[in-house]
Amino acid sequence: MMTVLLSSVGFAQVWEELSAPPFPGRHHGIGFSHEGFGYVISGSDSREVWKYTPGTDSWEQLADYSSAFRGFGIGDMADGIGYFGFGFVQGGGQSGYADDLWAFDGATESFTQLADCPCEPRLHPALIAFEDKVYMGLGSGVGGNLGDWWEYDVTSNSWTEKATFIGANRHHPYQFKIGDYIYVGSGHQSDWYRYEPAADSWTQVESHPSYVRVAGIQFAYGGKGYTLSGVADYNGDNHQPMPTGEFWEYDPLEDAWTELPPHPGLSRWASASFIIDGWIYMVAGQVYDGETSVYRYQLGDTPTGVEDNSATEPLSLRPMPFVDHIELPARGSWISATIFDIRGSIVSVPVFEGKTLRVDALPNGIYVLELKDNETILRQRIVRE
Repeated sequence: MMTVLLSSVGFAQVWEELSAPPFPGRHHGIGFSHEGFGYVISGSDSREVWKYTPGTDSWEQLADYSSAFRGFGIGDMADGIGYFGFGFVQGGGQSGYADDLWAFDGATESFTQLADCPCEPRLHPALIAFEDKVYMGLGSGVGGNLGDWWEYDVTSNSWTEKATFIGANRHHPYQFKIGDYIYVGSGHQSDWYRYEPAADSWTQVESHPSYVRVAGIQFAYGGKGYTLSGVADYNGDNHQPMPTGEFWEYDPLEDAWTELPPHPGLSRWASASFIIDGWIYMVAGQVYDGETSVYRYQLGDTPTGVEDNSATEPLSLRPMPFVDHIELPARGSWISATIFDIRGSIVSVPVFEGKTLRVDALPNGIYVLELKDNETILRQRIVRE
């Protein structure tokens, strides 16, 4: 019987394409979900509110949330209430960098303005709703990047300054809440940190792999944290789309990151997102390849369709990333090789030259290499640049 050894990535689970929203290209929209519906608020200096119904893949425009046009804001939801604000606003008694905070009640689809933060107004900070508190900090003020950290108390409608962030000041980080902790990192950096509200203290954790990035999607689900897409610091520019819509999962127990299948196309800048029935939806954002569809991905265990032996050590494949060839290790007498894209479609059957595979004419991206001998199949993630 042939044994199947699987390493790094299963490729049976894929992103599902839905219709484009009525606001394609909108960046920095703030996404929430409630009772099976999705909502996107403001973004791209708008004050609009849109409601999404997954059963019909359709959108409905609701009344504006206020008279203020907002861009570069941030939001998070807890117990049916979405908290959002900051960024850049015009109208509604404010103009310029914002320090305001709003509450969206998903049950009534209504909005309430809360107490302004007594902090420096700012663009794209971190913001996390945590039980009866909201934590906010970092971002960029008029004078540059910030590193302060604040707690909003829902009951008293008041703000208190907390322990300063211990990493470098930064803007547009990624953030999520897992259990009793808040995790914040990236933002033109690769380092990540854990904040413990009970102790008001920060601890450094494992840095994010791959590109240094900003302005993507972040969320927690099932005890894991996730980062998705965004733009990167490379090629001499700090807002370049990545070759793929990178998707990473953080396990707080292992303090480790694992790569998941990227969304289709180039990465996007500042998309909105929400989770409905275990699906993460990626909505709008600035696109770089003309593709404006909504995409969704089913969260949870990734089905592979093959027997999984996750204890098997992966092969050492060099160079990685590769350009036109892959060198195989000395061990193994492989009789065939197949390369799949992340959706599981065959894209190449490379030619063996001794222990070297010749791989030509593949676009840059993430693939799965399948190697077979008479008794074993091994599938392993590979990257072409």
